[in-house]
Amino acid sequence: MVKVIVLMLATLVSLAAIAATKSESVSPGSGLEPIGENVRPYPYISADSRARVYFKMLPGKEGQTTSQSGAGRAYRVGLKDDKLLWKTEGWFSWNTHLGAAGRILVRIESFFESGLPSTEDIGIAFYDKGKLVRSYSTKEILKDRPWNAQFFLARPQPFIHTDRPNGFILVENSGSADILGFELFTCDNYRSLFNVRTGELIRQNLLQDRQDD
Repeated sequence: MVKVIVLMLATLVSLAAIAATKSESVSPGSGLEPIGENVRPYPYISADSRARVYFKMLPGKEGQTTSQSGAGRAYRVGLKDDKLLWKTEGWFSWNTHLGAAGRILVRIESFFESGLPSTEDIGIAFYDKGKLVRSYSTKEILKDRPWNAQFFLARPQPFIHTDRPNGFILVENSGSADILGFELFTCDNYRSLFNVRTGELIRQNLLQDRQDD
């Protein structure tokens, strides 16, 4: 009887530990920085939808912020050796998306370096073969919406929406070929749609299920 009770207690402790681990960390590249945790950057990869091309994100020098240091390498998977396609330098992100057969990279910052939306933070950036096409600060994306100040003062917020996946999407374009777009869902419950080739912000709209609690 005593052994059974001990076994049950051990199981409960293990389940609690697993639940705590899941709530504090997520897989890199999926779009969520472990918010509130001082996690040191580490190498990871993110692949395109066909898993034939991947982007390897490498941390930079210790003591520097992720916007100052880091490097990336895009590779095409080969039978023997993987082929290097292009590189990035000078930044690290927990949230990278690879598309257009490995040509386009979208970089998103999951959190605010300054704690609040700022013109100094990179919110989202678009790269074509490793070269920056266009970037937007967190302030440019969230803008000066009337309720934002109170929203951020009430409790710390990540930049991205934690319940909605960001990613590539085909956008209908009347009269010509469809546009490869990218959907960004932010913490203020807005959806931003971009043209990934040019980095142009096509439109923004408020989702209907925003909760102010």
